Amino acid sequence: MGRNQGAYLDPSESILMLMVAFLLVLLNAFFVLSEFALVKVRKTRLEELVKIGNSNAKLAL
Repeated sequence: MGRNQGAYLDPSESILMLMVAFLLVLLNAFFVLSEFALVKVRKTRLEELVKIGNSNAKLAL
């Protein structure tokens, strides 16, 4: 019997899989940082920013 051809990945497929995994890690880091920023900010500070016209603060509330 011959070798099981499905057991080995083509090197280009391995590189692609590593790039996808790296991209997913970066995407996860972005969402973690976004969540941390929303949790960390004080509600009173957001209300103050809304009063001076900051539309991004209004979205966060």
